[in-house]
Parts: sequence; structure tokens; C-alpha cells
Amino acid sequence: MEHVQKAERKEHLWRAAEHEHRDKEMGWYIIIGFVALIFFVVALFQKNFLFAVFIITATGLLFSFSRRRPIIYEFKVDKTGVWVEKKLYPYERLIAFSIRDRINQLHELVIHQRGTTKPHIHIPIDVVTLKSVRPFLAEYLPELEHEETAGSIFADFIGF
Repeated sequence: MEHVQKAERKEHLWRAAEHEHRDKEMGWYIIIGFVALIFFVVALFQKNFLFAVFIITATGLLFSFSRRRPIIYEFKVDKTGVWVEKKLYPYERLIAFSIRDRINQLHELVIHQRGTTKPHIHIPIDVVTLKSVRPFLAEYLPELEHEETAGSIFADFIGF
């Protein structure tokens, strides 16, 4: 009996890390550093000093974020909306949701918002929780087929 089921619970609550941490080997840092060095030299060659400063800053931040352990958040979906910790995203401000299926990782529940600088909220979710959350959310929001963004493809490519 795996067909669409009516959501029975009034709320769904789970905890997950903000992202999956992957330890980076020394080779990763060398490659990123080498690519940054190439961009830095090109920026200096073109006398674009602002871009050179940006490259140094961005590389430092990338190295810093790659070592940081993820924060564990509490997520909740109920009749009022989607909660990330204490922040509520009411259904009136949301457009739809989609599921990003990921192999050997937690899936992502992607919430699409209207009128904001951050149009998507990416929420990690395990398969078991997803089976109960999906029909519950479908009562309030339409489900869209997930489309990968260039940013998420690039982040997966470099190991984020």
C-alpha cells in the first residue's frame, strides 16, 4: 500500500546537519590553491586589483568553510508552514516544494519561496522522514520536479 496516503500526523519534526561534511585531502587544497593562483595572476596581469583581492578573500573563505563542521538544525513541517529552528516560513510565502534525490547522501527537501533574495530553502531529510513529510506538504503546496542549479552542480563537483 505505497500509493499516495493522507497525512495523519499534525506535524513532522526532525534534526539534520546543515550540510554533509566531507573531509578534504591535501590534494583538494592544492588544486583549489593552484586555480586561485591562476586567477590571481590573470587579475594582476589585467591590473584588476579589486578582482585580485576578491580571489584572495574568496579562497581564504573557501578553505575556512571546508574545515568547518556543520551545525545541527531542527526542522518542522506543520499546518502553519515550514520551520527551520525558530524561523517560520508560512505557506502563504511559499510557491512549491521539490525533492532533490541524492545518491549515498541525505536527500534534500527544496522549498521554493516567492519574492525573496533566497528563492530556495534546502533542507536535508532522510528517506524515512521524507515518506511521511511529502504527502503532508502536498496538502499545502504543489510538488515540482527538481531542477539542478549550476551552483549546486558546482558545489557537488568541488566537494561541498
